[in-house]
Amino acid sequence: MKLIKILKIRKSPTDTDGDFYFKMKSILGFKPRNLSYYKKAFIHSSLNLKDEEGKAVNYERLEFLGDSVLGLVVSHFLYKRFPEHEEGCLSENKARLVDANACVKYVQELGIEDYLVLGKGESLNAGKGRETILSDLFEGVIGAIYLDGGLESATNFIMCQLETVVFQILEQP
Repeated sequence: MKLIKILKIRKSPTDTDGDFYFKMKSILGFKPRNLSYYKKAFIHSSLNLKDEEGKAVNYERLEFLGDSVLGLVVSHFLYKRFPEHEEGCLSENKARLVDANACVKYVQELGIEDYLVLGKGESLNAGKGRETILSDLFEGVIGAIYLDGGLESATNFIMCQLETVVFQILEQP
């Protein structure tokens, strides 16, 4: 299992907000307006970062929001795409599309796991909990997109991710 690398958002002292902006624009497929959301989306709580007011700076609150947005968008997609399916089938398929395994696939499709910033202890644990961390990262990014661009931007982003793997996931037993 590949260890998540300790990488800073700014990979070198010469990297700028402009570099990060272009990285995010390339990954997300649209122009981010508020980079602070995206920077926070890649910071794991193991860093124990605090802002000037002593509040935690990490992706946990964004993950909370992103989880709900992901659930809403996937539910809407399934409702529209499969009008013949009963509620139980829709719920089962939704669970498969938003679970940790699916979110890890989305992160891998995006190629964003190397941008995750972990604390030293977390980075040394030989990948334990890696799937959970990557799943949380994906939800954090969705939360950032939602705050930055609204539901339409988040929906477009999620649907692009679903396009690549949705039927692979739904066809699995």
